[in-house]
Amino acid sequence: MRCGWDEGNWRSLRELELVEEALKDIAPNPPGVMSYDQFHNKFKRVAFRRWNNDKILAFAPPGLLAYVMGDIVLTNTVFGESEDWTKYTIVHEMGHVWDYRTGHRLSRGLM
Repeated sequence: MRCGWDEGNWRSLRELELVEEALKDIAPNPPGVMSYDQFHNKFKRVAFRRWNNDKILAFAPPGLLAYVMGDIVLTNTVFGESEDWTKYTIVHEMGHVWDYRTGHRLSRGLM
């Protein structure tokens, strides 16, 4: 998997490792849910941005905002709890990205 790097507000290497672990929880390596090809077809490129902010939770900006802000914005609050919470939050936000990129088929299917 290709990875790009932009300097940001990452406080430690462990924060980046937690992002990697969360992504491995869903794909592309066993025991992940998706194969690499399925993962790539669903997500293509996902840009993570790290904000040094204690008041906002993580979020996945919709539409054109994702081009400006990043596909997933992770804040201090994401990394302030347990590592399980951090990985859950990242996987959760990946679900929003997937939903946006499928024309909201996932969320409409749950309504």
